[in-house]
Amino acid sequence: MSELLLEVEDLGVSLPTSSGQLHAVDSLGFSLREGELLGIVGESGSGKTQTALALMGLTPAGSRVSGSARLDGEELIGRPEAELNDLRGDRIAMVFQDPQAALNPYLRIGVQLTEVLEQHRELDAVTAAKRATEMLQAVGLDDSERCMRSYPHQLSGGMRQRVTIAIALLCRPRLLIADEPTTALDVTVQAQILGLLRVLKGSHYGAGLLITHDLAVVAEICDRVLVMYGGKPMELAAVDRLFHNGHHPYTRALLRSLPRLDRPESGLVPIPGQPGRPTGAGCPFRPRCAERLEQCAAVVPPRLDIAPGHLSYCHRSGPN
Repeated sequence: MSELLLEVEDLGVSLPTSSGQLHAVDSLGFSLREGELLGIVGESGSGKTQTALALMGLTPAGSRVSGSARLDGEELIGRPEAELNDLRGDRIAMVFQDPQAALNPYLRIGVQLTEVLEQHRELDAVTAAKRATEMLQAVGLDDSERCMRSYPHQLSGGMRQRVTIAIALLCRPRLLIADEPTTALDVTVQAQILGLLRVLKGSHYGAGLLITHDLAVVAEICDRVLVMYGGKPMELAAVDRLFHNGHHPYTRALLRSLPRLDRPESGLVPIPGQPGRPTGAGCPFRPRCAERLEQCAAVVPPRLDIAPGHLSYCHRSGPN
């Protein structure tokens, strides 16, 4: 079995709001092994991005992060900012959703690449430029020298996203987090970026977290999938098993909402209601769940071991 790379236990993120603390992530746990790509899915507000920001030490000012997240056995939560700065871009890196916002509009692409290597690898300018050019080629930017001289606005959206991936991979991080990396791209470029993440896994980064709301993307490139709702875990399983034997009512509702080419007459089945504010009591999906029980309102659902490696957090323990 491959080496355990990331272990998250009882992770919590609370954000200050005008009406009190919002539990954006609550009691979240999962692990990631070397060479794995784990998809984290759920509707907007489910806590996916806040989970990533907590691992990176980038949660908003005033937020409170609790629990544990160990990368190669070393704790990430609560580390001093100076130590996190040394880790970010080196052992843990993130590809953000909007490449235009992630890149500095005032600096040429070459400067934004080489400063990573000068900061973390202490390379001289010539060696850093050579390494940066090679990385741009590795992510599919063949005219890498022109790209190095360009400003972000001179590149297309797909090219900018490739640049952000190159920046994240320059130091061959142990953990790569990709937060909705293809949302702003057309379907052709999206397919290219997803293929790139799959090909580079193992050679340019140790393991990855792919945050998305698109189950089709997860089915294409991920090994396992974690379903979140209201800041809590709902289900965790291998991709094939979750798509064919999803246990949690929320998982099955998500799958029913997908278009099916093999059953076009079935149409889309929307999930009733809207995602609500995360609360600490009971199951957060209860107000929208057609299978809710009386205890769902006040009792936190237990963890069910459905099969080896397949976990569900639900009061309904019977077959689907």
